[in-house]
Amino acid sequence: MDTVFDAFVATADAAPDHAFLCAPPAPGRAYHPGGVEFTYGEALAEVRSLRARYGAAGYGHGHRVALLLENRPEFFFHYLALNGLGCGIVPINPDYR
Repeated sequence: MDTVFDAFVATADAAPDHAFLCAPPAPGRAYHPGGVEFTYGEALAEVRSLRARYGAAGYGHGHRVALLLENRPEFFFHYLALNGLGCGIVPINPDYR
């Protein structure tokens, strides 16, 4: 496979305990109030611990990045740990400030 972190590590090595994401309930949100769920190997152990802390902070391949992270859950674990360190990404939003 050729990335979106190799089809999210081949569907988290063929489904460890399924789901991957969710979110409802919402009372007052900011951010999980009463909801959440992850799995697919608890989002492949939080996308392999944020792809080993973003390549031990040297990031990777073609860099770029930005993010800002609203519309969470953890914006898909920092967009699948900066797409397996080929990076790219960019989405920002926070409600179009």
